[in-house]
Amino acid sequence: MRDITKKCSIFLLTLLLTVQIPVLTSAREIVTDTGNYTVFTEDNESDKTADIVKEYCKGASTKMSFRGKLTQVYCPKKSTTYIYRVKNMPSNGRITKVSSSNGKVAKISIGDNNVRIKPLKVGKSTIKVTVKTGRLLTTFTSQLTVYKWSNPVANYKIGNKQIKNQFKNTNIYNYKLGSKKTLKFDVKAKTGWKMTSFTYYDKLGKSTSYLSSSKKIKLEKGGSVQINFTNQKTGLVENVVIWIK
Repeated sequence: MRDITKKCSIFLLTLLLTVQIPVLTSAREIVTDTGNYTVFTEDNESDKTADIVKEYCKGASTKMSFRGKLTQVYCPKKSTTYIYRVKNMPSNGRITKVSSSNGKVAKISIGDNNVRIKPLKVGKSTIKVTVKTGRLLTTFTSQLTVYKWSNPVANYKIGNKQIKNQFKNTNIYNYKLGSKKTLKFDVKAKTGWKMTSFTYYDKLGKSTSYLSSSKKIKLEKGGSVQINFTNQKTGLVENVVIWIK
């Protein structure tokens, strides 16, 4: 009986081994500024560099994944923290340990069972994230590259006001709302960059997405307009934010 139990245990442990599988997706990356943190989300968290862990539990299987390649922006004028999640983590999953090989480049911590990374300067670091599910410990490894902020905006007009130069050293601009509430936005990316999302958030956080580069938006104080630009060469996502005051 003991031999049978031992063989079953070995079989289950074999099934729980980590497998690295390249996954090709066309994930749409969204970076959102909350005022204190930058939240990084995707329609599908897996990319071609992601670590995939296949778990079997009572005949059912789930796949956990964490991005194998991370890119962030260091902007001296706006200190921020990026928040990432482990996709498909089971309900009993807990992030128990995180580390950064270069503490001068990025500071890493755990918050609300998510991974929080604060870029400190331009450079590279190896990020490790350990997840515990039951008795199993799984460690994901990601390569982080931190880039210096670069203004991706070629044109940014709100009504007749041109504000493209406001983003030379920062990604944040406070816009003072006048009597006219509905304004036209005309935004274009610089060569080498692509506008990948354009979202308006009202003061309660409800979002509305726009596809075209020119649109009219009814604004309210406390809201924000957040536009993601993706560098076509590096894949870096920069978030340009207008806070409505």
